[in-house]
Amino acid sequence: MESEKILQNRQESFWVTSKGPPVTDLSVFNYHNINVQIWKSFHQINNTFQELINSGNPAIISNDSIKNLLLNFELGYKKIKADEDHMRWDFEEYSYKPFFDTVDLNPLAKDYAYTASGGQSGEKGKLSKEEVETLLNNLEFKNGFVLAEFMNEMIISGYNDVKEKSLKLIDLINEELQE
Repeated sequence: MESEKILQNRQESFWVTSKGPPVTDLSVFNYHNINVQIWKSFHQINNTFQELINSGNPAIISNDSIKNLLLNFELGYKKIKADEDHMRWDFEEYSYKPFFDTVDLNPLAKDYAYTASGGQSGEKGKLSKEEVETLLNNLEFKNGFVLAEFMNEMIISGYNDVKEKSLKLIDLINEELQE
């Protein structure tokens, strides 16, 4: 799943930027720092589910376990969305402001593009060690990462819960079809 890959990359980047060893390679730090701060929101596509609910036809589903799982999916997705909204607020409040107040984004963006593309785009280097040290010593910036990591773990837990429910629903539907 695309969302699992994004979340896994973000988890790795949290470790590098907040718990990892001291920064010795500015490009590695820059890559992981920007990777955490790039915002990719989940957009649920549930047209078929909404059509089912709005039609009044859930009542024809005779298996209560299937019906309840279907209806509880929406709650799981709403929780994920609420956690994402909270995480985005944390980013905007605690991470973006000190980041943009401290660094010259142009060389960082070019270096990020270079690293992310394996050297196919962007431009290597010219990063300021002083800017990175200033960021790492900024308590608001560091606390923003702590909060973002915490919220990221909650979001991953929410996705895992939805994934487990999906697999359970598939099993229940397959059992129902075999009867």
